[in-house]
Amino acid sequence: MGDALAKFVLGRLEAGVWAQWLRLLFELIYSGLASFLWGFGITVGAIGGTVLSGAAEVPSGLILTMGLGAGALWAVVSMTNLIRSDDAKLLRGVKLVLPGAEALQEMNSNLETITKSTDNKEK
Repeated sequence: MGDALAKFVLGRLEAGVWAQWLRLLFELIYSGLASFLWGFGITVGAIGGTVLSGAAEVPSGLILTMGLGAGALWAVVSMTNLIRSDDAKLLRGVKLVLPGAEALQEMNSNLETITKSTDNKEK
């Protein structure tokens, strides 16, 4: 009886940890992808609009490269912010190494954090 209870409790604890890791992974992927697409889209749209208006002449390869760079920067900043604010404390004791300028920018950023309610009530 005691052995079965111990297996049940340990199984529930393990399932809870896996659920927390899966949630963190989903949050990282979603935040990184959404931020990347946002940064890429804004950069390509802004520079492309300038080129189409005739105000500047920029090669298309440079526009895409700048968009990729901006998107990657936005993604790493949002993912780093998410990891540093991990409420589940899954990464407690894990050492993260960041470049100094990126860390400073991440700490001084004004990223908006959205937390969805866990209530199932419709308003």
